[in-house]
Amino acid sequence: MQVAARSLGRTGCKAVVLSGTPFTWAHDPTEADARALQARLSRAAGHIPFVFPGLAIVDACRSLGIKRPACCTTYYPADWRDGWAGFLRDCGLGPNVVLSMDQLDMVPAINAVSEQGWTLSADDIVASARAVRQADPDADGMLITGAGANTYGLINDMEREFGIPVIGADGAILWGLARAMEVELADGCLGQVTNVPMPSPSA
Repeated sequence: MQVAARSLGRTGCKAVVLSGTPFTWAHDPTEADARALQARLSRAAGHIPFVFPGLAIVDACRSLGIKRPACCTTYYPADWRDGWAGFLRDCGLGPNVVLSMDQLDMVPAINAVSEQGWTLSADDIVASARAVRQADPDADGMLITGAGANTYGLINDMEREFGIPVIGADGAILWGLARAMEVELADGCLGQVTNVPMPSPSA
């Protein structure tokens, strides 16, 4: 990862984004460790912003005051799902419901999704999130993970339906990148999180 960061920095990139929420905690399961790795990669890239999707999701939750999100983990297998839940708890977020599509009986086995290239239709994304919302009516936010779950363009409708903020991994990356580079986003394009500021480092 550091070699890749250095190579990207040398090309003149102004920021680097790591796609794939599990990579946030794959080697560093605590928030402190993940942020330290993020800082090392930023330095390796030439001290430019380095956006981790998992940390961007956590920062987005804090910016919106979300304390106990429901987690729709789409096509995650059990180890990814449990790793994400554990990482969120280490970050002080307390999900009670963390469900993948196989647990929701939307696919016979999680391999059925991976065999399709881990890509989901908009209908699948909304249906799985809706099922998770129904399973956790007291949640104060909804998190949707999986890089193949393209939530852009779906967030506002889901927020209206669910009555809570909805943060997709793809949207969190765009939000974190925009905040890091001080770029204004089109009003509401990522739902409620769109224009809220990044929390302070001590949050």
